[in-house]
Amino acid sequence: MIVGIHTDRYGKKNDNLIAYQQVLENNKIPFIWLDINNPDFWEKIKELDLFIFEWNIPTDLQHIAKSILPIIEKYLKIKVFPDLLTSWHYDCNTPYPPGQNKHYFKRHLNSSKGVLPLCAP
Repeated sequence: MIVGIHTDRYGKKNDNLIAYQQVLENNKIPFIWLDINNPDFWEKIKELDLFIFEWNIPTDLQHIAKSILPIIEKYLKIKVFPDLLTSWHYDCNTPYPPGQNKHYFKRHLNSSKGVLPLCAP
């Protein structure tokens, strides 16, 4: 098994990505760093069993993700984390810090009789 972690828009590794790295290292799971801007991205992606793409990123990379992740997941049959079905909650720019979206939705559900907006106001 080999896992690929996509870097941020500048080819850097933020705290969230480093946390994934640490989990993989602690479990002795081989991984590589990938960047969509590298010319060999598509060749390297074919070697993977799992691709990690952080959605808490600038909008331009979210647009790229919406283009490449279906290809990786559906056409190349490589598992993606988060996958297309569960990545929806990263697609809104809520006023809350990362990881706080569930609190917003829970509070909104309680105050709106079960109707959720597409994104936070």
